[in-house]
Amino acid sequence: MKQYKEIKQIAKYIQKIQRLSEQLAERIDVDDIEWNTAHLVSMSKEQLSHLELVADEYYVKQYQGYIEDDFYGWLYYATDVPGQYVKVHFGSY
Repeated sequence: MKQYKEIKQIAKYIQKIQRLSEQLAERIDVDDIEWNTAHLVSMSKEQLSHLELVADEYYVKQYQGYIEDDFYGWLYYATDVPGQYVKVHFGSY
């Protein structure tokens, strides 16, 4: 049987993401955050000025869906690199 080491690595990464998400859930509300969409982006101060800063923790670009409590959008968490953020989707597509 042919083996692909990448498949095992993918499974290990998924397990690690799950563990990290559970650890993070002890400190912040991670409901409806889709970690599989997380990726690094660079943003200037001008680009950030179009986003809302929430509780000095993250920036958000939020939209409202068809019903009153249906919110979705993107969260931007700062990294240790100036101008670099982790962009992650929340809510439903």
